[in-house]
Amino acid sequence: MLQRLAIVLGMLWLGQLAAQAGEITLYSRDHFRGREVTLREVTPNLSDLGFNDRASSLVVRSGRWEICVDAEFRGECVVFERGEYPNLERFNNQISSAREVGTGRHPGSWRRYEGRRGLVEFFAQPGLNGNSTRIVRDTPDFVQIGFNDRARSLVIEDGTWQFCVDADFRGACRTLGPGRYADLGALNGVISSARMVAPDEDRNPPPRFDPSVPLLMFQDENMRGRSVAVRGDTPDLVPLGFNDTAQSILIQQGTWEFCVDAYYRGMCRILGPGQYRSLDGSLYRAISSVRQVASSGGPGRYEGDVELFSQPDFRGARVPLKRDVRTLTEYDFNDRAFSIIVHYGTWEFCVHGDFGGQCVVYGPGRYASLGSLSGQISSLRRVN
Repeated sequence: MLQRLAIVLGMLWLGQLAAQAGEITLYSRDHFRGREVTLREVTPNLSDLGFNDRASSLVVRSGRWEICVDAEFRGECVVFERGEYPNLERFNNQISSAREVGTGRHPGSWRRYEGRRGLVEFFAQPGLNGNSTRIVRDTPDFVQIGFNDRARSLVIEDGTWQFCVDADFRGACRTLGPGRYADLGALNGVISSARMVAPDEDRNPPPRFDPSVPLLMFQDENMRGRSVAVRGDTPDLVPLGFNDTAQSILIQQGTWEFCVDAYYRGMCRILGPGQYRSLDGSLYRAISSVRQVASSGGPGRYEGDVELFSQPDFRGARVPLKRDVRTLTEYDFNDRAFSIIVHYGTWEFCVHGDFGGQCVVYGPGRYASLGSLSGQISSLRRVN
């Protein structure tokens, strides 16, 4: 009798566990029709089940599930809450991997699969909205996960993380602990790399400096060595004995443009407040002029509300613009833009003159790569 009771209780316990476990069913046709497959565990490759790129609708019966367009949870990913999804829109016939990701501060199956601590989810829009992607390990280049300069909000479910505006953990960096960050402030739309750090870790902390100095440039990396204080526009660093010298910079106030030639010529880059402990190859010991182009309180004194660059990552020839342009031929820049910066306003960029053909709208931000628009822009206009 006792043995039978134990068996019954064991079955009830197992049933309760099954009810709590995550479960998702994928269907090969919309509105829950066609062939179906039910998942209750991490599935890094749906090819193993003969269901790769076949799902057209799904039902999440329990848990929160992340589905991705590539195997091993790569490519574009989105998280589905409990509910019925009769069609998958842009994910139709695109799903290659799926895993339960848990809720709140209790990550689910991803932890058992990855065997690593730490989890950050990035969102393409403020307020934890838009497309999202997740990382669980140090990621030196967000281009590899298709999310470079795209994050505008994030959730840290586990770990303390350092986020940097350049690849390989360079440029301005910020350290954040577990929490929900609906707006990233200075990091908005500029994160290119991230790594997990100890909560009390500060890599090579710089000495303290006078906070009234808006910009400091240093001869050595990590804000070390001989330095020069910059308080305003400086068209030529030769008189200061600092031409082609800077290896790191500290921006405490405002947004600044750094150019490799005197009088703001040649390749230029715009940087906001932050610690740039090791300048990348384009600016490393190459800065010859610098000027403030904006303050943290407003649109500032930009040469243009929009800047077009002839190479990715804001390199090459640069064209600043403040008005609608029906054809970039008049600027000798037709089909030449490979990256852009939108300083102010919302703009529409089109592949044909007179705002024709494919058009894409960009708001304020730095777009180091334009995807299908690369080398295709012929006209642009302000839409807001």
